[in-house]
Amino acid sequence: MRVHSEVDIGVHIVVWGVIFITLLGMFADRGLAAIGFGAALIALILWFYLGTYYELRERYLLCRFGPFSEKIHYDDIRAVRLQRSLLASMALSVNRIAILRHGGGFIFGSVLISPKDRESFMKALMRRCDRLEASPKNATPDLVTDRE
Repeated sequence: MRVHSEVDIGVHIVVWGVIFITLLGMFADRGLAAIGFGAALIALILWFYLGTYYELRERYLLCRFGPFSEKIHYDDIRAVRLQRSLLASMALSVNRIAILRHGGGFIFGSVLISPKDRESFMKALMRRCDRLEASPKNATPDLVTDRE
């Protein structure tokens, strides 16, 4: 099951604003270097913007963020929770799901994603995770571990 990232209005404005300004600069300069750099920048921005999705596969969750990807095996997941965050992550929205892993701390043991319809996605993810903890260490009160 593949689900694309939710995209906040601010991200839409920044992405299309940068693309518009880059196009203006490319046509104003008309130099080969400006056109090449501008085209590469637009391609990279669109790769992140259109290429951010999350896929529930047989044994792992695949998170794709433009050219970057990460596999998170279901057995490695210790908790999932809804969260609002501005931290840099594989997400295009502040409305996120925090995925906490066994054996990891808060920063390196967690991944933040922002699928559309995050509650349904989180429930589908939790059904695949056999090693969820009822009350993991360092959990915050908004931790969600029920398997409805």
